[in-house]
Amino acid sequence: MTFLDYGSLKERLEKGKQIVDNKNNKELLESNPKQFFNEVLKNLPPSQSDSIIIHPYDEDKLGPNSYELSLGNQVYTTTDELPTDFKLRVTPGYIRIEPGEFAILTTDEYVYVPPDLVGFISIRYRFKERGLVNVSGFHVDPGFFGKLLFTVFNAGPSDIVLKYKENVFLIMFAELKKKTSKPYAGEHQVQRDVPSDAVARLHGTSISPRNLDERLKKVELWLYILTAFLVPISISFLIGLVRLLTGG
Repeated sequence: MTFLDYGSLKERLEKGKQIVDNKNNKELLESNPKQFFNEVLKNLPPSQSDSIIIHPYDEDKLGPNSYELSLGNQVYTTTDELPTDFKLRVTPGYIRIEPGEFAILTTDEYVYVPPDLVGFISIRYRFKERGLVNVSGFHVDPGFFGKLLFTVFNAGPSDIVLKYKENVFLIMFAELKKKTSKPYAGEHQVQRDVPSDAVARLHGTSISPRNLDERLKKVELWLYILTAFLVPISISFLIGLVRLLTGG
């Protein structure tokens, strides 16, 4: 398995950009990605069948053998009731992931992996060193098209704050020995949003130190209340019992 170098990756990405920009395909992709997949990607001529599509594409995000992907508009943390959509918010889009907390993140970009390649995804080192760990899949199947989904865990000691459209992820591409005869056709094809079943699996109180501290404070408060209420009653009862027994 050979990874694409800068030249090969750039060439394929530019071919993909030409597909998106041609004949109003960009508008179709952004308004109806499923239709774009069925009408454009499934009917690519042989000369374009090896194209990699990353949209929106920015050549400045292209590295020696990888491409940087940014944080998308839909995110979810385990303590949320529902996913957050930054496009529906007036305030700047930030997500805070507490220590010990899981989150589901989407990419801002749509990605298409041609049938002769497999994609490998990761988190940029600057976020890894803070403790952000990818606990979902690490590859993207040949033939996949849609926004990528990352389930992450904060294994660090501090909150990790991410900003909408910040470059958080990496993707690399490796060549298969031959073009696959069975491209990806699973439930995540043409994926755009955080899936409801993924939210259901992760929803609940996290085990973050902050939440544990809040729980401990609640227990301490109840102990204080019970102590303040029961101790005087117990003392009064004992004094009364002593007086009764001594005839005082």
